[in-house]
Formats: sequence, C-alpha cells, structure tokens
Amino acid sequence: MKQKVLIVDDMAENRKLLVSLIKENTDYEIIISRGGIHVLRHLDEIVKNPPDLILLDILMPEIDGYEVAQKLKEKEETKHIPIIFITALNDIKSKTQAFESGGVDYISKPFNKYELLSRIKVHLDLQKIQASLIKNAPVENLTSGLGRELEQPIHNLNKYSKLNIETIKTLSTLVSQYFPLFKESDMQEIKTLLASLDENIKEIYTQGLKTDAIIKNILKR
Repeated sequence: MKQKVLIVDDMAENRKLLVSLIKENTDYEIIISRGGIHVLRHLDEIVKNPPDLILLDILMPEIDGYEVAQKLKEKEETKHIPIIFITALNDIKSKTQAFESGGVDYISKPFNKYELLSRIKVHLDLQKIQASLIKNAPVENLTSGLGRELEQPIHNLNKYSKLNIETIKTLSTLVSQYFPLFKESDMQEIKTLLASLDENIKEIYTQGLKTDAIIKNILKR
C-alpha cells in the first residue's frame, strides 16, 4: 500500500510545486487541502483515511498552521501523524512555536527539493519503524522505557542551547558598544564570528527541538 502525503497550503502555486516534486520523484499518494479551514471542515474524512505525513504551511488566512497542528494533535486518530511545517518564516520564535504545536520538522522557503524529498522520506520511514515496533511490543513498554531514557537529556540540551542563544545576543549588544575602538577589519571579524556562533547555536537548538518532537510523536500511538 502506498504511503499518503497530505499537502496543506492556501496558495495554488505552492501546492502545484509540491505535488509536482513528489510525483516526479516518488510513488507516494498525494492528498491536497486548500488551507487550514478546509482541513478542519474535512477532519472526519481525514480521520477515516489518515495520511502518513502532513506538509503544512503556517501563514494561511482564517486559521494558521500552528492551530491546525494543535487541532490534529488533540484527536486520538490523528495525533500520531508527523507534521512537517513548510514556511517562509525562518526565525527561532516561529520554529519553536512550530515544534510546540506538534511539528516534527521545519523547512524554510525557498527550499531545496532534494532536502525536502529527503526529509519526507525520513519521516515516512520513521512511521514504518514506529508501526513495526508497536506491532511487536506493548505500547506501555515503549512509552515508559524510551520516555524515561530520552526525555531529560534532550530537555537539558534544549535548555542549554536556548540559554546560549540569549548569551550570544547579550554579548553582541555589549561588544557593539566598543566597536568605535576597533579597526574596521577587526570589527568586521568580530561581527562575523558572533554571527557564526549565533547561527550554529540556533541550529543546535532547532535540531534539539526536532529530536524531541520526533520522539514525542513516536510515543503518541
């Protein structure tokens, strides 16, 4: 049986692009929704025939992607479906909210088609592994064992990374006060270094959120 991918986007050109990429490179079955309101109006149909993965836009009229994800995660029949947010938003606040809303991954527009296809495959493969684990072991054993072993280390990593993001922000503000004392070349080197540190720490934080979201999603069955 083919794995099903639900695309949720209010922009026709975006839906067309995603459908084209997936159809040309995979054999997944594709389901299309014209936006958040359309998803909620047809929620009964989704429950009866749930997709294996959802590609979800954030900025949509009437109801945004965050709320759609939260509604899906509230229902027993759809809470296990992995959600990949695809959006033009690229700041830490938006990414954090996406994972807190129930997303397992986050792809910024414009996206690289190979990265997109790779992320889709990873999460669909994880769905297969999840189904196999549940088939061969009681759910209680999975949730109690994995949950205890993995929750705290990931929580600590995310907390540490978030603290470092704030530290770099404070350091940048402090150093900028002394820029007039530096040579132009030195000032540029310091700016580049701080920007690199900020980018690397934010990436670690994002990956930590993603790992946490994936594990929580696997344990929801």
